[in-house]
Amino acid sequence: MYVEPFRSPSGESLETILEGARRRASSFGNDLLVQSPLKPAVPRDGLLSLSEPGNEKHTVVRKVHYGLNVILLLSIIGYLCIIWLHDRSMRNQIIPHVREFEDVTTSVTSLKARDAQLQLEIERDRQEEVRIRAALEAYQKEYEGALQPLQQQEAALRAQLKAMKRYHSE
Repeated sequence: MYVEPFRSPSGESLETILEGARRRASSFGNDLLVQSPLKPAVPRDGLLSLSEPGNEKHTVVRKVHYGLNVILLLSIIGYLCIIWLHDRSMRNQIIPHVREFEDVTTSVTSLKARDAQLQLEIERDRQEEVRIRAALEAYQKEYEGALQPLQQQEAALRAQLKAMKRYHSE
């Protein structure tokens, strides 16, 4: 497929238009390069291309690129240090709270265990109290049973004593 070369409305070719732009740029003292799609970029002053190692501008550009790379690398390292320090400070702020939470959890667990132990002791004490009350009631009934004959004997002895006192007083 054939593509017709570009022509301006006045009939100029693309190469002629680009050459005129180069001349206008150099007349203003501009160091910009006007690149043609047909030719490689050429600096205005006619030196070798910036990509060639022998050029002074290449050395400056290389140093600038190196400096920018160093700055970028240092910025990344600094950013990572800031993240690390922030993470560490957050950890230092959180760890005491975690330890406090663990201490509280341990305390609650030990209190629950102590509460369960006390509940068992209370239940044992209640059972012991019921057993003691039953034994006390049994002793009380036995005492009352043994006390009745003694009370009757006491009443008989008192009556006998009164009778003797009356006999001696007459």
